[in-house]
Amino acid sequence: MKNLIYILLISFTTTQAQKVKLVDTMDRYKFNIERLNETDDCTVRAIAEGFNMDYLDALQITLDMGRERRMGMPLAKYVRGLSKTFYKQIVFGSNVDVPTDAQGFVDTIAEDGYSYIVVSAAHTFVIEQGYGTARGKSNVKTNDKWFVKGNYDDKKKDILMYVKIKNQYKK
Repeated sequence: MKNLIYILLISFTTTQAQKVKLVDTMDRYKFNIERLNETDDCTVRAIAEGFNMDYLDALQITLDMGRERRMGMPLAKYVRGLSKTFYKQIVFGSNVDVPTDAQGFVDTIAEDGYSYIVVSAAHTFVIEQGYGTARGKSNVKTNDKWFVKGNYDDKKKDILMYVKIKNQYKK
């Protein structure tokens, strides 16, 4: 009987949509943001998270792409810069047919094994499948947790376009 309940519980939890969790990158990169007096740096944080690199390296890349310090970056420069700088890592890029929030993106577009740099109105952030442990089993690694890596309210923003990247995490 215990085994039957356990199997039903496991099958129920795996069929439910994976809830998207938030990683606040403003907090994660607070030291560099404050030290450099950076503002409007969502492109820097998205590149750092999406391509698994240091904030300072991502900052330099965005400056090379045409971003000015303490200023946002025009979408055309950002998209062109991503495709030129990261052409080997980018698998695919596309507009979204119907704008959707992060949970909708994970439920309908996102695929296992990939990270996504997404663009909303005048903003960019990352949706990424993370590496964690199976519920109740600290020695069983899973790759099924989805995270929004950006600002505190990015889970609610309408996603308009995305770039698909091979995920850095291994099972």
